[in-house]
Amino acid sequence: MLDIKEHNKKMKDLSKRAIAGTYPNVKVARAGSTVGIGVGGILIGVGIWGLIQGSTFGLGSLLAGGVTGASNLYNLKRIKKH
Repeated sequence: MLDIKEHNKKMKDLSKRAIAGTYPNVKVARAGSTVGIGVGGILIGVGIWGLIQGSTFGLGSLLAGGVTGASNLYNLKRIKKH
């Protein structure tokens, strides 16, 4: 049976370590952010292509790619401090 108090304590500790930048380790976080920047770039490219084609998904893809790339760039700068 699942002990809710123990589970919540584990998740709270995990969240604290993630905020502090110690989980996942810096190497994993850097790799994930690098992949995220690549995905953001692909979404931006798809968005531009969609806008050129006159598709409605173009703007959404462009915005999603911009947010994804910016978020991952911010995370890379944040983890470089550790």
